[in-house]
Amino acid sequence: MSDMLDYLRAFGQTPFSARPFNAVDNLVLAQLSYLDYSGAAEKMPCALNKLDSGVTFGVMEKDNKALFSLAAGSARFGGSTALGYADVFSKEHTSQFAAVCFRLVDGSAYVSFRGTDSTLVGWKEDFMLSFTTPVPAQVLAAEYLSRVGRALGCPLRVGGHSKGGNLAIYAAAFCSRPVQDDIVAVYSNDGPGFEKRVLESEEYLRIKPRIRRFIPESSAVGILMDSDSEVCIVKSSAFGLGQHNPYSWQTAGEGFVTRSETSMSSEIISLSQRDWFKCLSEDKRRQYTDMLFDILSAGNARTLRDIRRDPGQLVSAVRAVMNLPAEDRANLTEFVKQVFSSLYAGGSAAVKRKYASMVDFIKLKLGRPDE
Repeated sequence: MSDMLDYLRAFGQTPFSARPFNAVDNLVLAQLSYLDYSGAAEKMPCALNKLDSGVTFGVMEKDNKALFSLAAGSARFGGSTALGYADVFSKEHTSQFAAVCFRLVDGSAYVSFRGTDSTLVGWKEDFMLSFTTPVPAQVLAAEYLSRVGRALGCPLRVGGHSKGGNLAIYAAAFCSRPVQDDIVAVYSNDGPGFEKRVLESEEYLRIKPRIRRFIPESSAVGILMDSDSEVCIVKSSAFGLGQHNPYSWQTAGEGFVTRSETSMSSEIISLSQRDWFKCLSEDKRRQYTDMLFDILSAGNARTLRDIRRDPGQLVSAVRAVMNLPAEDRANLTEFVKQVFSSLYAGGSAAVKRKYASMVDFIKLKLGRPDE
Protein backbone atom coordinates (compact mmCIF):
# COMPACT_ATOMS: atom_id res chain seq x y z
CA MET A 1 0.00 0.00 0.00
CA SER A 2 1.22 3.49 -0.88
CA ASP A 3 0.91 6.74 1.04
CA MET A 4 2.00 10.35 0.48
CA LEU A 5 5.63 9.47 1.32
CA ASP A 6 5.57 6.84 -1.44
CA TYR A 7 3.95 9.41 -3.70
CA LEU A 8 6.90 11.77 -3.16
CA ARG A 9 9.37 8.96 -3.85
CA ALA A 10 7.57 8.12 -7.10
CA PHE A 11 6.66 11.58 -8.40
CA GLY A 12 8.78 14.02 -6.43
CA GLN A 13 11.13 14.62 -9.33
CA THR A 14 8.26 15.29 -11.74
CA PRO A 15 7.70 19.04 -12.19
CA PHE A 16 4.26 20.66 -12.18
CA SER A 17 4.70 21.40 -15.88
CA ALA A 18 4.54 17.66 -16.54
CA ARG A 19 1.97 16.71 -13.86
CA PRO A 20 -0.36 19.48 -12.64
CA PHE A 21 -1.11 20.08 -8.97
CA ASN A 22 -3.29 17.32 -7.48
CA ALA A 23 -5.02 16.24 -4.28
CA VAL A 24 -1.99 14.41 -2.87
CA ASP A 25 0.18 17.52 -3.41
CA ASN A 26 -2.40 19.31 -1.29
CA LEU A 27 -2.05 16.76 1.53
CA VAL A 28 1.75 17.04 1.47
CA LEU A 29 1.61 20.82 1.85
CA ALA A 30 -1.16 20.67 4.46
CA GLN A 31 0.92 18.31 6.60
CA LEU A 32 4.02 20.52 6.31
CA SER A 33 2.20 23.13 8.42
CA TYR A 34 2.53 20.82 11.44
CA LEU A 35 6.28 21.41 11.47
CA ASP A 36 7.59 24.11 13.79
CA TYR A 37 9.47 26.73 11.75
CA SER A 38 10.12 29.08 14.68
CA GLY A 39 13.86 28.48 14.54
CA ALA A 40 13.94 29.08 10.79
CA ALA A 41 11.46 31.97 10.53
CA GLU A 42 14.19 34.60 10.39
CA LYS A 43 15.49 32.94 7.19
CA MET A 44 12.15 33.30 5.45
CA PRO A 45 11.33 33.82 2.69
CA CYS A 46 13.57 30.88 1.87
CA ALA A 47 13.56 27.92 -0.50
CA LEU A 48 12.34 24.74 1.18
CA ASN A 49 15.57 22.96 0.28
CA LYS A 50 17.55 25.66 2.12
CA LEU A 51 15.69 25.27 5.43
CA ASP A 52 18.14 22.66 6.63
CA SER A 53 18.24 23.89 10.24
CA GLY A 54 15.86 25.48 12.71
CA VAL A 55 12.93 23.22 11.79
CA THR A 56 11.49 20.79 14.34
CA PHE A 57 9.03 18.09 13.44
CA GLY A 58 6.21 17.99 15.96
CA VAL A 59 4.22 15.10 17.39
CA MET A 60 4.61 12.68 14.45
CA GLU A 61 8.32 13.40 14.36
CA LYS A 62 9.51 10.36 12.36
CA ASP A 63 6.95 10.70 9.55
CA ASN A 64 7.12 14.50 9.47
CA LYS A 65 10.91 14.40 9.23
CA ALA A 66 10.70 11.95 6.32
CA LEU A 67 8.05 14.13 4.62
CA PHE A 68 10.17 17.26 4.94
CA SER A 69 13.28 15.48 3.66
CA LEU A 70 11.49 14.05 0.62
CA ALA A 71 9.69 17.31 -0.20
CA ALA A 72 12.79 19.47 0.22
CA GLY A 73 14.83 17.08 -1.89
CA SER A 74 12.30 16.94 -4.71
CA ALA A 75 12.12 18.92 -7.94
CA ARG A 76 8.40 19.32 -7.33
CA PHE A 77 8.62 21.09 -3.97
CA GLY A 78 12.29 21.69 -3.15
CA GLY A 79 12.45 25.03 -4.94
CA SER A 80 9.22 26.27 -3.32
CA THR A 81 9.64 29.37 -1.18
CA ALA A 82 8.48 29.06 2.42
CA LEU A 83 7.31 32.33 3.90
CA GLY A 84 4.96 34.01 6.34
CA TYR A 85 5.23 31.56 9.23
CA ALA A 86 2.86 32.50 12.04
CA ASP A 87 2.34 30.76 15.39
CA VAL A 88 -0.08 32.15 17.97
CA PHE A 89 -0.87 30.45 21.29
CA SER A 90 -2.96 32.04 24.01
CA LYS A 91 -4.41 30.21 27.01
CA GLU A 92 -6.15 33.41 28.05
CA HIS A 93 -8.00 33.74 24.72
CA THR A 94 -8.26 29.97 24.08
CA SER A 95 -6.43 30.23 20.79
CA GLN A 96 -4.04 27.84 19.03
CA PHE A 97 -3.19 28.94 15.50
CA ALA A 98 -0.33 28.38 13.08
CA ALA A 99 0.11 28.79 9.33
CA VAL A 100 2.80 28.91 6.68
CA CYS A 101 2.75 29.74 2.98
CA PHE A 102 4.56 27.98 0.13
CA ARG A 103 5.17 29.85 -3.13
CA LEU A 104 5.38 27.02 -5.66
CA VAL A 105 7.61 26.91 -8.71
CA ASP A 106 4.56 27.03 -11.00
CA GLY A 107 3.85 30.60 -9.85
CA SER A 108 0.96 29.76 -7.54
CA ALA A 109 1.00 29.61 -3.74
CA TYR A 110 -0.43 27.22 -1.15
CA VAL A 111 -1.49 28.72 2.20
CA SER A 112 -1.31 25.92 4.77
CA PHE A 113 -3.15 26.06 8.10
CA ARG A 114 -2.06 23.80 10.95
CA GLY A 115 -4.62 21.58 12.63
CA THR A 116 -5.00 20.92 16.33
CA ASP A 117 -1.80 20.25 18.24
CA SER A 118 -1.65 18.25 21.49
CA THR A 119 -2.33 21.22 23.78
CA LEU A 120 -5.47 21.36 25.91
CA VAL A 121 -6.03 24.90 24.63
CA GLY A 122 -6.07 23.62 21.05
CA TRP A 123 -8.54 20.87 21.88
CA LYS A 124 -10.78 23.22 23.84
CA GLU A 125 -10.91 25.55 20.85
CA ASP A 126 -12.04 22.57 18.74
CA PHE A 127 -14.91 21.94 21.17
CA MET A 128 -15.81 25.62 20.94
CA LEU A 129 -16.56 25.19 17.23
CA SER A 130 -19.89 23.61 18.28
CA PHE A 131 -21.16 26.74 20.00
CA THR A 132 -19.06 29.71 18.87
CA THR A 133 -18.46 31.24 15.45
CA PRO A 134 -15.95 32.53 14.88
CA VAL A 135 -13.45 31.01 17.32
CA PRO A 136 -10.20 33.00 17.73
CA ALA A 137 -8.23 30.79 15.31
CA GLN A 138 -10.82 31.39 12.56
CA VAL A 139 -10.48 35.16 12.94
CA LEU A 140 -6.68 34.86 12.82
CA ALA A 141 -6.91 32.60 9.74
CA ALA A 142 -9.01 35.10 7.76
CA GLU A 143 -6.68 37.95 8.72
CA TYR A 144 -3.62 35.89 7.83
CA LEU A 145 -4.96 34.89 4.41
CA SER A 146 -5.93 38.48 3.61
CA ARG A 147 -2.46 39.68 4.56
CA VAL A 148 -0.34 37.09 2.72
CA GLY A 149 -2.73 37.00 -0.23
CA ARG A 150 -2.35 40.74 -0.80
CA ALA A 151 1.45 40.45 -0.54
CA LEU A 152 1.67 37.53 -2.96
CA GLY A 153 -0.77 38.67 -5.65
CA CYS A 154 -0.82 35.27 -7.37
CA PRO A 155 -3.20 32.30 -7.81
CA LEU A 156 -3.83 30.79 -4.37
CA ARG A 157 -4.65 27.37 -3.02
CA VAL A 158 -5.67 27.21 0.62
CA GLY A 159 -5.76 24.08 2.75
CA GLY A 160 -5.18 22.24 5.96
CA HIS A 161 -5.72 19.01 7.86
CA SER A 162 -8.16 18.55 10.76
CA LYS A 163 -8.96 21.95 12.30
CA GLY A 164 -6.62 23.36 9.63
CA GLY A 165 -9.16 22.31 7.00
CA ASN A 166 -11.90 24.16 8.85
CA LEU A 167 -9.66 27.24 9.11
CA ALA A 168 -8.86 27.04 5.39
CA ILE A 169 -12.54 27.13 4.42
CA TYR A 170 -13.40 29.85 6.92
CA ALA A 171 -10.43 31.99 5.87
CA ALA A 172 -11.24 31.58 2.17
CA ALA A 173 -14.84 32.62 2.82
CA PHE A 174 -14.13 35.61 5.06
CA CYS A 175 -10.83 36.99 3.75
CA SER A 176 -10.79 40.24 1.75
CA ARG A 177 -12.72 40.05 -1.53
CA PRO A 178 -9.72 40.73 -3.84
CA VAL A 179 -7.79 37.89 -2.19
CA GLN A 180 -10.81 35.60 -2.42
CA ASP A 181 -10.92 36.26 -6.16
CA ASP A 182 -7.35 34.88 -6.42
CA ILE A 183 -8.27 31.56 -4.79
CA VAL A 184 -8.20 28.59 -7.17
CA ALA A 185 -9.21 25.88 -4.69
CA VAL A 186 -9.75 25.27 -0.97
CA TYR A 187 -8.80 21.89 0.54
CA SER A 188 -10.20 20.47 3.77
CA ASN A 189 -8.51 17.20 4.74
CA ASP A 190 -10.75 15.59 7.37
CA GLY A 191 -11.65 18.99 8.76
CA PRO A 192 -14.85 19.55 10.78
CA GLY A 193 -17.74 21.55 9.37
CA PHE A 194 -19.60 24.65 10.50
CA GLU A 195 -22.73 25.98 12.07
CA LYS A 196 -25.59 26.49 9.61
CA ARG A 197 -25.33 30.28 9.76
CA VAL A 198 -21.85 30.05 8.23
CA LEU A 199 -22.97 27.65 5.49
CA GLU A 200 -25.85 29.98 4.62
CA SER A 201 -23.74 33.16 4.57
CA GLU A 202 -23.06 35.05 1.36
CA GLU A 203 -19.31 34.82 1.97
CA TYR A 204 -19.33 31.02 2.22
CA LEU A 205 -21.61 30.58 -0.79
CA ARG A 206 -19.14 32.56 -2.95
CA ILE A 207 -16.29 30.16 -2.15
CA LYS A 208 -18.34 26.94 -2.01
CA PRO A 209 -17.76 25.84 -5.65
CA ARG A 210 -14.00 25.89 -5.02
CA ILE A 211 -14.06 23.70 -1.89
CA ARG A 212 -12.52 20.22 -2.07
CA ARG A 213 -13.20 17.98 0.95
CA PHE A 214 -11.44 14.69 1.72
CA ILE A 215 -12.23 12.34 4.60
CA PRO A 216 -11.09 8.78 5.41
CA GLU A 217 -13.66 5.99 5.26
CA SER A 218 -13.95 5.81 9.08
CA SER A 219 -13.80 9.56 9.62
CA ALA A 220 -14.53 10.76 13.14
CA VAL A 221 -13.53 14.40 12.63
CA GLY A 222 -14.44 15.45 9.10
CA ILE A 223 -18.05 14.39 9.65
CA LEU A 224 -18.51 16.65 12.69
CA MET A 225 -20.77 19.68 12.40
CA ASP A 226 -22.57 20.50 9.14
CA SER A 227 -21.13 20.63 5.65
CA ASP A 228 -22.90 21.02 2.33
CA SER A 229 -20.03 20.49 -0.11
CA GLU A 230 -19.21 17.23 -1.87
CA VAL A 231 -16.71 14.91 -0.22
CA CYS A 232 -14.14 12.43 -1.52
CA ILE A 233 -13.82 9.34 0.74
CA VAL A 234 -10.25 8.04 0.99
CA LYS A 235 -9.13 4.50 1.82
CA SER A 236 -6.94 4.28 4.93
CA SER A 237 -4.52 1.63 6.16
CA ALA A 238 -5.45 2.39 9.80
CA PHE A 239 -8.47 1.56 11.93
CA GLY A 240 -10.95 3.77 13.74
CA LEU A 241 -9.58 7.09 14.98
CA GLY A 242 -6.18 6.15 13.54
CA GLN A 243 -7.57 7.02 10.10
CA HIS A 244 -7.37 10.70 11.01
CA ASN A 245 -3.60 10.33 10.56
CA PRO A 246 -2.96 11.51 6.97
CA TYR A 247 0.02 9.17 6.65
CA SER A 248 -2.49 6.30 6.63
CA TRP A 249 -4.32 7.67 3.58
CA GLN A 250 -3.75 5.45 0.55
CA THR A 251 -2.54 6.78 -2.78
CA ALA A 252 -2.43 5.30 -6.27
CA GLY A 253 -0.48 7.13 -8.95
CA GLU A 254 -1.28 10.82 -8.68
CA GLY A 255 -4.44 10.47 -6.60
CA PHE A 256 -6.05 8.84 -3.59
CA VAL A 257 -7.56 5.37 -3.44
CA THR A 258 -11.23 6.17 -2.90
CA ARG A 259 -14.30 4.48 -1.45
CA SER A 260 -17.98 4.96 -2.33
CA GLU A 261 -19.20 5.43 1.25
CA THR A 262 -18.04 5.88 4.83
CA SER A 263 -17.97 3.02 7.34
CA MET A 264 -20.70 2.28 9.85
CA SER A 265 -18.52 3.60 12.71
CA SER A 266 -18.25 6.98 10.95
CA GLU A 267 -22.01 7.07 10.38
CA ILE A 268 -22.64 6.25 14.06
CA ILE A 269 -20.46 9.16 15.17
CA SER A 270 -22.12 11.53 12.71
CA LEU A 271 -25.66 10.59 13.77
CA SER A 272 -24.70 10.60 17.46
CA GLN A 273 -23.23 14.07 17.21
CA ARG A 274 -26.41 15.40 15.60
CA ASP A 275 -28.55 13.75 18.29
CA TRP A 276 -26.28 15.24 20.99
CA PHE A 277 -26.60 18.72 19.49
CA LYS A 278 -30.40 18.39 19.56
CA CYS A 279 -30.30 17.53 23.27
CA LEU A 280 -27.91 20.28 24.37
CA SER A 281 -28.28 24.01 23.84
CA GLU A 282 -25.30 26.16 22.88
CA ASP A 283 -25.13 27.47 26.44
CA LYS A 284 -25.00 23.92 27.83
CA ARG A 285 -22.25 22.93 25.38
CA ARG A 286 -20.29 25.99 26.46
CA GLN A 287 -20.81 25.21 30.14
CA TYR A 288 -19.75 21.57 29.83
CA THR A 289 -16.74 22.42 27.68
CA ASP A 290 -15.46 24.90 30.28
CA MET A 291 -16.07 22.38 33.04
CA LEU A 292 -14.33 19.53 31.19
CA PHE A 293 -11.17 21.46 30.38
CA ASP A 294 -10.99 23.02 33.85
CA ILE A 295 -10.93 19.46 35.18
CA LEU A 296 -8.31 18.26 32.70
CA SER A 297 -6.02 21.19 33.48
CA ALA A 298 -6.48 20.95 37.26
CA GLY A 299 -2.94 19.59 37.64
CA ASN A 300 -1.49 22.30 35.37
CA ALA A 301 -1.22 19.91 32.42
CA ARG A 302 -0.50 21.73 29.17
CA THR A 303 -0.96 18.88 26.72
CA LEU A 304 -2.82 15.59 26.40
CA ARG A 305 0.56 13.89 26.56
CA ASP A 306 1.12 15.40 30.03
CA ILE A 307 -2.09 13.73 31.21
CA ARG A 308 -1.16 10.35 29.70
CA ARG A 309 2.37 10.32 31.10
CA ASP A 310 1.79 11.66 34.60
CA PRO A 311 -0.55 9.66 36.90
CA GLY A 312 -0.65 12.70 39.15
CA GLN A 313 -2.64 14.54 36.48
CA LEU A 314 -5.42 11.96 36.71
CA VAL A 315 -5.43 12.26 40.49
CA SER A 316 -5.74 16.05 40.15
CA ALA A 317 -8.62 15.65 37.67
CA VAL A 318 -10.50 13.26 39.98
CA ARG A 319 -9.93 15.64 42.91
CA ALA A 320 -11.26 18.51 40.78
CA VAL A 321 -14.43 16.52 40.05
CA MET A 322 -14.92 15.71 43.74
CA ASN A 323 -14.47 19.38 44.65
CA LEU A 324 -17.18 20.53 42.26
CA PRO A 325 -20.34 21.94 43.80
CA ALA A 326 -23.10 19.32 44.01
CA GLU A 327 -25.07 20.97 41.19
CA ASP A 328 -22.05 20.97 38.84
CA ARG A 329 -21.33 17.29 39.61
CA ALA A 330 -24.94 16.48 38.80
CA ASN A 331 -24.70 18.44 35.53
CA LEU A 332 -21.47 16.63 34.62
CA THR A 333 -23.14 13.26 35.27
CA GLU A 334 -26.05 14.30 33.07
CA PHE A 335 -23.61 15.37 30.35
CA VAL A 336 -21.96 11.92 30.36
CA LYS A 337 -25.40 10.30 30.16
CA GLN A 338 -26.27 12.49 27.16
CA VAL A 339 -23.07 11.49 25.37
CA PHE A 340 -23.71 7.75 25.82
CA SER A 341 -27.38 8.15 24.99
CA SER A 342 -26.45 9.91 21.75
CA LEU A 343 -23.95 7.16 20.87
CA TYR A 344 -26.65 4.51 21.42
CA ALA A 345 -29.20 6.40 19.33
CA GLY A 346 -26.66 7.01 16.57
CA GLY A 347 -25.64 3.37 16.54
CA SER A 348 -29.24 2.17 16.29
CA ALA A 349 -29.99 4.59 13.46
CA ALA A 350 -26.86 3.60 11.55
CA VAL A 351 -27.65 -0.12 11.81
CA LYS A 352 -31.21 0.51 10.57
CA ARG A 353 -29.89 2.53 7.62
CA LYS A 354 -27.38 -0.17 6.67
CA TYR A 355 -30.08 -2.84 6.96
CA ALA A 356 -32.52 -0.87 4.78
CA SER A 357 -29.77 -0.28 2.22
CA MET A 358 -28.96 -4.00 2.13
CA VAL A 359 -32.62 -4.92 1.69
CA ASP A 360 -33.00 -2.43 -1.19
CA PHE A 361 -29.88 -3.87 -2.83
CA ILE A 362 -31.20 -7.44 -2.60
CA LYS A 363 -34.61 -6.43 -4.02
CA LEU A 364 -32.89 -4.66 -6.90
CA LYS A 365 -30.85 -7.75 -7.70
CA LEU A 366 -33.98 -9.89 -7.56
CA GLY A 367 -35.76 -7.52 -9.88
CA ARG A 368 -38.39 -6.50 -7.31
CA PRO A 369 -37.42 -2.93 -6.35
CA ASP A 370 -40.99 -1.86 -5.47
CA GLU A 371 -41.83 -4.61 -2.98
